Amino acid sequence: MDGQAYLLNTQTKKVELFYHLQDQHLIGEFFWFETQADDEYFKATDQYNGFLKASEVKKAKLPTIISKKAAKTSDQPASASQLAALKKEITKAEAVQKKTIYKLSSSYRRDYLDYALSNAQKALSGNKGEVTFAKWLLANSETYLNGKKAPVTNINKLSKAEYERVRRIVSDVAPNGYMTAIYYKRADGT
Repeated sequence: MDGQAYLLNTQTKKVELFYHLQDQHLIGEFFWFETQADDEYFKATDQYNGFLKASEVKKAKLPTIISKKAAKTSDQPASASQLAALKKEITKAEAVQKKTIYKLSSSYRRDYLDYALSNAQKALSGNKGEVTFAKWLLANSETYLNGKKAPVTNINKLSKAEYERVRRIVSDVAPNGYMTAIYYKRADGT
């Protein structure tokens, strides 16, 4: 769990506390087992957007996404200032997609930011609650990016440790964690 939100049940008009479930792929680095992401019928929204009613779990100390007071008016149209703030976050996320940290992050972490960006673009025509959540999801997804360059002394003569760092980055960046083959020339010419 990575956040909590008070959500308005539009049918009963009752506000209840829910916990946002963290995507399983963002917790660890490597997953060598089949996941729901490999299932062609599995939707990205199922993977990244889970909420669990707080009354169903032990008390947790988490950052608040939507306050109890804000939840009461969350079904009202978003204000111009809220939409402007979300547009600013969208622009920022689009810029992050062009940076090395995004390009070299594991595919699951990039997918999380891509999903958050898509969700935010849809929320531009949504209500206050959708805009607030979309803004938080965008900012939160950026914190999970883990891409960075692997330092090497000579790209044409990789040491075993350098090769392993490059191989790890390439396998992480590959879609759905699929292993890729890397061929390199050793210092002895083989």
